[in-house]
Amino acid sequence: MILSENIQFNSENWLKIFNYRFNLNQLKEVITSNEIDVNDVDEDDENALHLFTQRKIGHPHFPNPKRYTKEEYEEILNYLVNELKININHKNNNDETPIFKFITPTLGEQQSRELELYIKYGADVNAKSFDESVLRYAMYFYDDNGAGNEIFAEILIEHGADFHSLCGFKNNKYYFNEWRYCYDILYKLIAVKADLSDIGFNEYDSLGETALTAFIKEVNKQSSYYLFDDDKFDYLFKNGADFNKKNLKNELPLELVKYDYKSKLLKIFNLNNN
Repeated sequence: MILSENIQFNSENWLKIFNYRFNLNQLKEVITSNEIDVNDVDEDDENALHLFTQRKIGHPHFPNPKRYTKEEYEEILNYLVNELKININHKNNNDETPIFKFITPTLGEQQSRELELYIKYGADVNAKSFDESVLRYAMYFYDDNGAGNEIFAEILIEHGADFHSLCGFKNNKYYFNEWRYCYDILYKLIAVKADLSDIGFNEYDSLGETALTAFIKEVNKQSSYYLFDDDKFDYLFKNGADFNKKNLKNELPLELVKYDYKSKLLKIFNLNNN
């Protein structure tokens, strides 16, 4: 079949279809009018769902991705997964399923919706690449500075990802390897009623911080009064966070608190210790 771009698709090159701005009917026409193996993979062992995902995010191979509406996107995804039976959890040469391809420095509103559709159609939120979970990759392993994508992680957690993959384990308790990355994640864990009874908020992370000292430092990085969140600190105190435990720099939590929210923090602490 020859389309308007004067490109002929066959069983060897049909995956290149995702370079082009084809709608669902055109996609079906290419596939049904040729002897195409829809489970074919490219040289990186990536299948159609890997490439469709990369294309939607603006991968260098697909510099001008078509912006489908949510309905159009879901129609194509449904066709690929439910009609063509293409494996949404197929692993490429890097041991990554298609969902890993959503890991980017930022995840916009449209990409967030598309990620949720992949999950809706069966993407494994606990998928692993070489024994590291997609959740852990999202939080820690995106770039050399360890800057993860909290929005991606929140979506995974909301859909049942096991947050323990972010944790270390000592003294019969789990702890987050870097508490600072969990300031925003904590809200999502509370919202989905995650069982945090096995989390040791007083354990030191890889930076020598407890949850309390790390969260206080996160508040201090920005306009502290507005970033300060009563509920998060209330949750820490209700679950045993020690107001008198120093970090490994010998700093007490109260010593780190800025004046503009010190009274609020003390009030929350006192309410939980009367």
